[in-house]
Amino acid sequence: RLRVDALAIVGAAGQIVFAYGYDRDRHQRTPLPASLTAALNTRPSLVHHGQTDAHRARVLVADGETWLLASRPITTSQATGPIRGAFIMVRRLDGDEIARLSRTTALDLRLEAGDSLSSRSADVEVDIESSERLIVRSVVKDVDGLPAVTLAVTLEREIEAQRRRAHVALIGALIVAAVVFVAVMLATMERYILRRTATIARFVQEVKASGNLDARVTDEGRDEISEVARAL
Repeated sequence: RLRVDALAIVGAAGQIVFAYGYDRDRHQRTPLPASLTAALNTRPSLVHHGQTDAHRARVLVADGETWLLASRPITTSQATGPIRGAFIMVRRLDGDEIARLSRTTALDLRLEAGDSLSSRSADVEVDIESSERLIVRSVVKDVDGLPAVTLAVTLEREIEAQRRRAHVALIGALIVAAVVFVAVMLATMERYILRRTATIARFVQEVKASGNLDARVTDEGRDEISEVARAL
């Protein structure tokens, strides 16, 4: 359940008292990897604790493999001293673990070797890949405080997508409003201008054809078209 790939008990003098690896696929113990043994023997900061409540949780890179390491001091049941050594648990940070973290966090995570940031003055870098997504990179330091790996997260630009959707919706609303406005204007022109002028034009053609000067055209409006109708 802990998904631990190795554990070790180290004495106060730095000697490995008990240690083994664990093959999670075969569900059986294995010897402690040589790279972890070398790291425990050569890096005192992993096994020596100055206080009873101290603990360390860091990334360890050894022989090309990346590990998650947690180290706590060995004390009495009352969490008092003297400190008798360190209890260490290690988990391999590989593709399967990154995939599990991605499912747990619902984020697109991946590891990049070393310090892949273009700017060495910052531990976090944001790279706008496109209008739809961006990549955030963060340097993860090892037990010695040196850059070990870079954790990259690909994020969808939801705010940008919402802005584009709002922009499209606004343009659509403007188009609809323009179509409605044009339709209303055409209907208004048809009713108040074009139809009345067409009536006057037909009247003139009928008078010309018949020669009947007693004919009349009526228009009840109060604008220039009505004045032309009354004058005729």
